[in-house]
Amino acid sequence: MARETRQILTAEAAYEVLGLRPGATHREVQATYRRLAMKHHPDIAGDDPTARVEFDRITRAYRTIATLDRLRLRYRGMAGCCQKCGAAEKLFVGLDRQRYCATCLLASRRRFLPLPTYTVVRCVSVIGLQAVAVWCAIALGATGRFVFGIGGVAAALLSLFILGWIVLRADVIER
Repeated sequence: MARETRQILTAEAAYEVLGLRPGATHREVQATYRRLAMKHHPDIAGDDPTARVEFDRITRAYRTIATLDRLRLRYRGMAGCCQKCGAAEKLFVGLDRQRYCATCLLASRRRFLPLPTYTVVRCVSVIGLQAVAVWCAIALGATGRFVFGIGGVAAALLSLFILGWIVLRADVIER
């Protein structure tokens, strides 16, 4: 099935469909799924349309939980349910510090305003340091004093360091 056409369950909803507490062990999930699948399977329940719908629901829930378990083992805690679409995938932290799957993160239009206050302050600090570096370069040219040159280089390097830190933090997946 295509990703857009299937209904995606969140982890909490998947556990609720199976009647388990969130964080149940893989064996508990598997045993509960098998018990419910045997009860609602179309070969056993016959032509009952409600049994078929229920079988589809529990199968979707089991697949969601199994996918989450597999991703959590593979990515060691960097997987979960996307904030936007609810898909169980590897997650990345966006510039707004929320967790998104790669599809939602790359498909969304980047909005630059309004930004959270702390992001604006960090961006203003980088711009301010760059302005100090330019002012020091102009002062160096006008006066010939190398103190301005050293200050300008220091301000430029510090602004690049802060900018790099901001960019690297945007890709860090928090636990």
